[in-house]
Amino acid sequence: MRQFTMTLALTLAPVLAAAQASTGVQGETRARAEISMRRGDEVRIPEGFSAETRARLEAMVEVARKKSLPTETMTDRMAEGSAKGASETQVVAATATAMAQLEASQQALIRGGREHPSDGEVQRGAAAIARGTTSAQLEALVRQTPSERRLEVAFDVLTELTARGIPVDRALVAVGGNLSRGASDGQLVSILGTAQTGLHLGAARKP
Repeated sequence: MRQFTMTLALTLAPVLAAAQASTGVQGETRARAEISMRRGDEVRIPEGFSAETRARLEAMVEVARKKSLPTETMTDRMAEGSAKGASETQVVAATATAMAQLEASQQALIRGGREHPSDGEVQRGAAAIARGTTSAQLEALVRQTPSERRLEVAFDVLTELTARGIPVDRALVAVGGNLSRGASDGQLVSILGTAQTGLHLGAARKP
């Protein structure tokens, strides 16, 4: 059941983390905050923050926009922090960290040969970085992948493997090796089943 759920999340959800969003009151609060923050061009900060904190958060989002970074991850951090009762200092720090990871992902993709990486690739790459993948490792993975191949699912699988306790180096070998063999997104997802059973992370079997 877990593998089936992850397969759907990896192949259908625009952001892997969205499939793991909290339910109940916190989930509803987060959803309302996200909708509020994404209306028009103005950044909508969750209610309750001081004027100084609001100004800092708005300034960070504006900087991200100027750098052509997708801002959803940053606004997610604000909404999550607000829903969980985090302090303003914690929310600002989490948002700044998210922006740094997004920029590191974007630059790794560009250095790896993707002149115009998609928002999804940048976001998924940032998630992998948040799980311990370095920007240099991400760049190396991009370089060994055909330029026409989108990397959202590959990054999602990498992130999930590390979340399950697989060392980053080993996860990169598994994902990179399968990409070099031309594995489909579905075959990449099947690696998660191999990891779940504790077997060697080798090449995915072709049908």
